Amino acid sequence: MSSPHECEEVIQLRRALATRGRVGTAVGIVMERFGLDEDVALSYLQRASQHTNRKLVVIADEIRQSRVVPTIPVPRRFAHLDPDAAPDLPDDA
Repeated sequence: MSSPHECEEVIQLRRALATRGRVGTAVGIVMERFGLDEDVALSYLQRASQHTNRKLVVIADEIRQSRVVPTIPVPRRFAHLDPDAAPDLPDDA
């Protein structure tokens, strides 16, 4: 018989597998839109999640449905993405 901890771990793994594809699709949209590699596109979405205090999968679902990538304040290292939408902020902003 499984312990409660093992059951919870199985639930979390199933949840992660269910959301992985949705986030991956959104990452692909961001990659195409801005010409980014996968790691940078995922970082952009993670920052959007943190900036808006919303789960990454929620933002991913919105991008998948609307094809609109959220505009967020970005550090200078991302300023090349869209100079009009990316204010010149310090890296720790």
